[in-house]
Amino acid sequence: KIVLETHLNVRGMDDDEVLKWAYLNSFHQTGLKNLLDQAVLDHAEVHNLIQADELYMKVDESPFDFERRRESVVFDYDGTRMLVSKGAPESLFDVSNLNGEQKKIIMDVFEDLSSSGYRVLGIASKKVSSSVDRYTNADEKDLDFNGFIAFIDPPKPEVKEVLQELEDKHIEIKVITGDHRKVAEKIALEVGIISKGTLEASEVDALTDEELAVKAEQTTLFTRVTPIQKNRIIAALQSKGHTVGYMGDGINDAPALRNADVGISVDNATDVAKEAADIILLTKSLKQLVRGVTEGRKTFANTVKYISMAVSSNFGNMFSMTGATLFLPFLPMLPAQILLTNLLYESSQFTLTLDNVDDEIVNQPNPWDIAFIKRFMITFGIISSVFDFATFFILFKVFHLTEGAFQTGWFIESFASQTLVIFIIRTHKSIFKGIKPHISLILSSGIAVLLAWLIGLSPIGAIFGFTQLTAWVITTVIFILIGYFVTVEVAKKIFYAKGGLKGFKRA
Repeated sequence: KIVLETHLNVRGMDDDEVLKWAYLNSFHQTGLKNLLDQAVLDHAEVHNLIQADELYMKVDESPFDFERRRESVVFDYDGTRMLVSKGAPESLFDVSNLNGEQKKIIMDVFEDLSSSGYRVLGIASKKVSSSVDRYTNADEKDLDFNGFIAFIDPPKPEVKEVLQELEDKHIEIKVITGDHRKVAEKIALEVGIISKGTLEASEVDALTDEELAVKAEQTTLFTRVTPIQKNRIIAALQSKGHTVGYMGDGINDAPALRNADVGISVDNATDVAKEAADIILLTKSLKQLVRGVTEGRKTFANTVKYISMAVSSNFGNMFSMTGATLFLPFLPMLPAQILLTNLLYESSQFTLTLDNVDDEIVNQPNPWDIAFIKRFMITFGIISSVFDFATFFILFKVFHLTEGAFQTGWFIESFASQTLVIFIIRTHKSIFKGIKPHISLILSSGIAVLLAWLIGLSPIGAIFGFTQLTAWVITTVIFILIGYFVTVEVAKKIFYAKGGLKGFKRA
C-alpha cells in the first residue's frame, strides 16, 4: 500500500503549502487516478487544510502523458487563477524558473529522498491570466518549483522469498520501472535482487536494437522508462532467445503485457492492463507466481512424456504391422482388437497429468523441442519394433500359433509393453533413482494391463477374436517384456548421456 509520507519545500522542510497544491492537482484532475493520486487524497492531513471542491473551482487541465511525465490543473480561488503541475521532478525542473544554484539545492533534496527509497513527485505552480478559458501544454513554463511529495511504497513481506524461489528456478528477475534509478536500486537491494547494472531511459534511447539486445542481458534495472522503451527492452531480450514474462498493473504497462511471451497482472489493476494480460493473479500473494511456474513445468513435462511415449510406440507399431504383413498369412491384429487396445491404453493415461516430475525438470525452463521428440521417437520406436519382430518370430515360427492365438499373444505383449514402459521413460534417471510415480498412474496403468490380460486370456476374449494360450506362451511373453524393459532402461541411459537433455534453455 502506497502511503504519502512527507511533503517538503525546496529547502527540505515540511511545508503544508506543497501538500495543498498536490491535493488540488490530484483532486481536480479527471484522468485515471493512480495509486499515488489516491495516496494524496487519502492523506489525513489534507482534509484539515482545505475543501477543494468548495473553495477551488477548476477551469482546465492538461492530462498526464509519458512524454511530459506531468499533469497540470488550472483553477480559480478568491479572484486568483493558478496553474499547478505535478509529475516527475526532472520534468518540472525543465519548465521551472530555477537558476543553477537553486537547482543544485533542489536536486540534493531530491537525491536524498530517492536514495532513501521514496517515490518522489515534484510540485510546481504559477499564477496565470484569467482572460482565457483554455490552457495548453505550452503554458507549463516559468513555473515556481514548490517542493516534493514523497511516498513509501514498501515491498510485500514475502517478495524476497518469492524472488529467490524464481531465481532458483532459473528465472532471472529484471525491474523495468518509471521510478528514479536510486529508488529502484534501493528497493532491489531490500528485496534481495543482485543488480548487474542500471540503464536509464536516455541510455536506452542511445542504443540501437542490436546494442540493446546485448546490454539488456547484462542489465538488471531499467529506470524512468516509457511504455515504448519497455517494449524495446522486451523485444531485445526475446531476440536473444529468452522467454519473457512481464508483470504490471498500470495503463503504461498494457503494451508490454501484450508483447511479452506471458503477460501477468493483478485483480486490482487497471482494466486496460487486465485486458492485455494473459494471466491475472486473483490473490494478493506473489507465491502464486512460483506455484504457476511449477505447475506449468510439471504439466509441460507430463505432456512431453505422453507425446514421446505415443509417437515412439506408434512409430514402432507402424513398422511392426507393415513388416508382419510381409510374412504372416493373416493380420497380426484385427480392427476390433486395435480399438480395444486404444480404448484401454488411452483410458489409463488420463492420470499421467498428475504424475510427479523430477526436480531437475521443474527447476529448469524446458522449451518445446521437436528435435528431442524426433530423436526419442526413432530411438525407442526402433527398439519397440525389434521386440515386436522377435515376438512375431517366436509366436509364429517357434510356437506355430494360428491366427487367433497369435493375435492374442501379440495383444497382451504389445499392450503391456506400451503401457508399462511409461514407468521407465517418465524420468531421465534410473527407474530406481528417479522420482516416484504418482499413485494414480500406478493404479490406472496396472488396472489397464490387468483388464487387457483378463480379456485376452479369458473366454470373454472370444468376442474380440482372442483364443486361449498355453502357459509356455504366456511365460515366453513375460520374458520378452522383461527383455524389452531392460533394453529400454539401458538405451535411455545412453540416449540422455549423449545429449537428450540439452534442450534446457534460458528464460
